[in-house]
Amino acid sequence: MRLFRFLIILSLCIVVGNLFAQKKEGPKIVKHSGKTFMAGGTFSGGTLSPTVFDSLILLPMMSMDTLNQPHPVTYFFFTYIERNLYEDSTGRPEILADYIGFNSVEGKVPEIWIKSLKERVKEGDTVLISNVESFYNDKKLTKFYTEPIKIIITK
Repeated sequence: MRLFRFLIILSLCIVVGNLFAQKKEGPKIVKHSGKTFMAGGTFSGGTLSPTVFDSLILLPMMSMDTLNQPHPVTYFFFTYIERNLYEDSTGRPEILADYIGFNSVEGKVPEIWIKSLKERVKEGDTVLISNVESFYNDKKLTKFYTEPIKIIITK
């Protein structure tokens, strides 16, 4: 019986020791290996008017690697930040942001979202295109991440 207790205590000490001995990994840092462009390579972020934005979201995304070779975008996360005027519980107006986000696995904004975005887009809104993935020309074996795009809608 004493041997059994000793073995249980010993195994618990080993398990607890291993738990504390493991290294804690920090957040994974994504290394960007290129630049992202909208409309086949013509726009890489900045300010746009609503009409120009409406025309650019129809076209597929493109990326350039560090050697300035073009590659089609295969995946990205699209975030639309819409500023709206609301009232708080006391009736005072305040400007708050609504966030809309979706994934794209085709390299362009899905058709289902284009109509909604065209109806919503207005001055002061922001668009973020992040987690952009492309593949090198090696039959989709090696992917690389490119820099995100930030677009601010202006007049």
